[in-house]
Amino acid sequence: MAVAGTARGPVGSRATVRVGVRNGGPGALPAPVRVEFTVPSGTTAVSSPYDFESDEEVVDQKCRALAPDGKPLAEPSAKQPSARRYVCTAQAGAVGSTTTFPFTLRIDKDMAHRGGRVTVSDGDTGRPSHDTTTANDTAEVAVEVWPGPSWATPGHCVAAAIVLAVLLVAGALARWRWKRSR
Repeated sequence: MAVAGTARGPVGSRATVRVGVRNGGPGALPAPVRVEFTVPSGTTAVSSPYDFESDEEVVDQKCRALAPDGKPLAEPSAKQPSARRYVCTAQAGAVGSTTTFPFTLRIDKDMAHRGGRVTVSDGDTGRPSHDTTTANDTAEVAVEVWPGPSWATPGHCVAAAIVLAVLLVAGALARWRWKRSR
């Protein structure tokens, strides 16, 4: 079954989305699985999965950037450029196991984000998975845009809240000590 995450943040921010495959059973999937990721409209892929050791040893990357016609945009072992579509090769393995790939998306526009999708299919036609439930082989990649500056991501908001709480406690403590010293 396809696995798709949600990109969250204000316009201009970057959000990591994990896409992949989960083996929902009934049996193990010994053959590789093809995971195709279409980047949602209104976003740009600024980072895709990359293993520098594969690049060093000239071994294929697990994810490849694709041109609109489906042809790869870069050498198999090289760092992949930004694209609208990617194809990844995953090992689904045992029942219940999940394999995901992290993509960093920049949220460019506040719009109805459509078209973000993960599609899972057999990676080796010689060894089909015999998947009987094909309805869960596609999942939508959602984008949630909220108002605010691009730096207002969840991590920054949590840090700002902690700093504000510390300042309030310090101010209350200073006021209490000042009143006590009178």
